Amino acid sequence: MITEKRITEWDEFDSIIRRRAHRAWVYRGHSDAAWDLASSLYRAFKDVITITRLTGSPGKKINRNGHERLALERFMSNAHLYLNHTPKEDDALSWLAIMQHYGAPTRLLDFTFSPYVAAYFALNGDSGDAAIYSLKHSVLREIDADYYEDVDQMYKNLLSKGKDDFLYVYEPRFTTQRLLAQQGLFVIPSTNDKSHAKIIDSYSLKDNEMVKYIIPKKLRRAGLKRLNKMNITSTMLFPGLEGFCMSFKYQSLFPLFMEKRIGEL
Repeated sequence: MITEKRITEWDEFDSIIRRRAHRAWVYRGHSDAAWDLASSLYRAFKDVITITRLTGSPGKKINRNGHERLALERFMSNAHLYLNHTPKEDDALSWLAIMQHYGAPTRLLDFTFSPYVAAYFALNGDSGDAAIYSLKHSVLREIDADYYEDVDQMYKNLLSKGKDDFLYVYEPRFTTQRLLAQQGLFVIPSTNDKSHAKIIDSYSLKDNEMVKYIIPKKLRRAGLKRLNKMNITSTMLFPGLEGFCMSFKYQSLFPLFMEKRIGEL
């Protein structure tokens, strides 16, 4: 069960965060508060079903795990053409993490140990109400302790699980600059047939263990200015030329220094 709470000012959000131990909670930001918690792979299958139905045909049932395995095999066979370093062959979850990094649809859902990194993703890319999800991940680890015994076999366990649906909190051993900069990790579902939100509803969580903080659109500008002062920007979170170019998006939001420079040109 996901509890919803509406934030009225950033000081209120800061007060909540200050009472929490670092890494005891994980966070995820959505630039649209209406978005559901669901992996890119789950959404991709949903889109395929919608497109198929638009043709007037119900279509065949999708072998979701089969398509996931095929995509993973294709990526592992061709990644050496693009990457200098790759995970061990049997480290399937790290391979999926690399796929996620480069935009492939996977069952992984990005989270971060930093509430302010999550705020960055919540405040970028839209203009309406945003949302920051907060999860006390130790609760899932305690409930599903049996699934955490053998990390190397975890992906096989996900594909051959019993009848219970669960979420697996995973911090990759094979990391990237972006994951390090964003303090990133993943929450992985045991099934491709249900969204993360649907699986979370099956847990008996207390009100404060999974919270969706609604960020009103009127707080966006103040939030972006706060994050900029904290140096939580695209340049820092996306190391490389991509992040630097992304930083131009809100250049005009902080006008004083920029107007002086523009006047000099």
